[in-house]
Amino acid sequence: MKIEKTFVAAVSITFSLIAVPSANAQCAISPAAFVATASAPNLALPQVQAHSDPGPADAAEDSGRDNASVVGFWKVTFTSGGQVVDQGFGQWHRDRTEILSDTANGPAHGNLCMGAWAKTGPRTYKLNHLGLTFDLNGALAGTTQTRQQITVARGGNTYSGSFTIDFFDLNGNTIAHFDGEIAATRITAD
Repeated sequence: MKIEKTFVAAVSITFSLIAVPSANAQCAISPAAFVATASAPNLALPQVQAHSDPGPADAAEDSGRDNASVVGFWKVTFTSGGQVVDQGFGQWHRDRTEILSDTANGPAHGNLCMGAWAKTGPRTYKLNHLGLTFDLNGALAGTTQTRQQITVARGGNTYSGSFTIDFFDLNGNTIAHFDGEIAATRITAD
């Protein structure tokens, strides 16, 4: 509990010192929204059951459950400082692209996120998202970059790993950085 309060206080102080303008991210949670959700209660998305079927596999790269593919549909949860900061539904495609619909921002502020991924080892992957941020008047305020390093569990029904989110102003200067953990459960047609 003390760590969570310290984390929220540190993030709040950081934003007051760097005077980040209010922004909404197209592809990631905005700095202001990140601070707000870090102290918000856990968001309730529908419960997802893991199934024994690992879902679609990229046969060219993966064979068998011990080398499960990330390709498929996932319920994803982001945590930072012990707090849930974002949740959503993601699809990883065989063409090495990914789409995430998340709760960081409402649809009017861009809650769809797109990225590109690469396999880095057995059951391990990296993902890169680039997005745009806008101020409250709808003017372009900067960009974001979200990176993930994940490992799909044996059996292929879950993955976990780490994420970073960096926010940049229009001149490319870093204005905020966050990191945390990511966890996901595969969703199947059953």
